[in-house]
Amino acid sequence: MNQALTGQAVAKAAIDIACWDLLGKVSGLPVYTLLGGLQSPSMPLHRIVPLAEPEEMEESLRRYRDEGFRHIQIKLGHEVEEDIDLVRRLGKLKQPGELWIGDINAAWRRDEALRFSQAVEDVDIYLEQPCRSYEECLSVRRRARHSIKLDEAFNTLNELQRGIRDDAMDAIALKVSKFGGLTPSRIIRDVCADAGIPMTVEDAWGSGIATAAYAHLAASTSPRALLNTTDLHNYNTVQLATGAPEVANGPHVAQ
Repeated sequence: MNQALTGQAVAKAAIDIACWDLLGKVSGLPVYTLLGGLQSPSMPLHRIVPLAEPEEMEESLRRYRDEGFRHIQIKLGHEVEEDIDLVRRLGKLKQPGELWIGDINAAWRRDEALRFSQAVEDVDIYLEQPCRSYEECLSVRRRARHSIKLDEAFNTLNELQRGIRDDAMDAIALKVSKFGGLTPSRIIRDVCADAGIPMTVEDAWGSGIATAAYAHLAASTSPRALLNTTDLHNYNTVQLATGAPEVANGPHVAQ
């Protein structure tokens, strides 16, 4: 596929995932075994607090905590002053042992990201993809007072390797379809694990098929390298597969 067509990783991912599924069927082995063996039979999940009015976001946070979730991704991207006020408000609710990630989705300039980090430095929270470009995020990483997680900045192995050389991040989002399927994602996973970069193993929205794919990759990832994986609540009205992993005990995936 790469010889025939440059780029288009998301389209190629569907075929790559199907090939792994076929290999598992032919060999009689779970895909997580083929990807390196079962290393994380139980995986922490994060729930997403959607971008909304502060009262609604606070209610979502309380509800997810009541359901047992301790890994929380908070969507940011209002005006930066609004985000500062929001995280100060929510930060009062943060409990020991919780892992919070503020996902900015590249909405800020670097000066805004730095203002935010300085204003809420007492809140223990990762900042995910604060700015649009890799260079902007690297500048923020070198001056911010929070750990930096990158997502949209990386779409290839070469880009990831550059990030490791530059010490550009503390964690990454490994989205299987974005990298072209399980074959390249396994390499990304192993490179990050070797470099000591923890990962959220996930995909962008997706279906039961995508959920199964990233769950198998996460299950074959060592717990030390696995920051978490995304919640398994399906956003589609039509199901394309059955038997996908399920949530058990609130915040964990059960194979």
